[in-house]
Amino acid sequence: MNQLNTWRRELHQIPELSFDLPKTHAYVFNALKAMGYEPITMASTGVIVYKEGMVKEAIAFRADMDALPIQEEIGSEHCSSHPGMMHACGHDGHMAMVLGLADWAKDKTFKHSLLFVFQPAEEGPGGAKQLIEEGLFEQFKV
Repeated sequence: MNQLNTWRRELHQIPELSFDLPKTHAYVFNALKAMGYEPITMASTGVIVYKEGMVKEAIAFRADMDALPIQEEIGSEHCSSHPGMMHACGHDGHMAMVLGLADWAKDKTFKHSLLFVFQPAEEGPGGAKQLIEEGLFEQFKV
C-alpha cells in the first residue's frame, strides 16, 4: 500500500496534458521496467505492457495518464509542480492502481494474457482512438 501511495503522489506532482506527457511517460515506463517488464510506447506517449498467459487472448487493464489545465490550490506536500495543470480527476490514482496490479501480477501465471494500457489524451484529442488505430486490440488479441 505504501508503494501505491508513493506512485500516486509522485505522479500527482508531474501532471501533463493530452499527448504531451514526457515526464509521465518516463515515470510509468521506468516503473514497469524496474518490475521486469518490457514496456513499449504507443500513441506517442502511451505505455503498453503485455504479460503472456496460457492463452494468447488478453484481458486489458487501462489507466488514463493526462491531467487537466487547472491550477492546483490545495498546497499539499505532493501538489502539482507544473503551474496551471493538475490531476483533478484521478488519473494519478488510475496509473498507481494499474502499476500496482502489474507489480502484483509480475510473478504469477494466468490463463489469459494480461495487457496493461497507460493511455494518453483521455481528456481531449483521442488517445484511445489512436491506440485502436495503431492496432492495439488486434496486436495483443484483446
